Amino acid sequence: MDWVEKIFHVSPDGGNGSFELLIYLVLSLAVFLAATGTARGLARLRRARRR
Repeated sequence: MDWVEKIFHVSPDGGNGSFELLIYLVLSLAVFLAATGTARGLARLRRARRR
């Protein structure tokens, strides 16, 4: 969990891994929202084609 420290040679969280966890959670949320938006868009297209 110390990849930020290894890559950038800084320790924004004092080495406890909370910064990396925050990055992981933000990226996971972004992927979830993008997937949800895509699924909604595809569902909307399918409904439009049925009409």
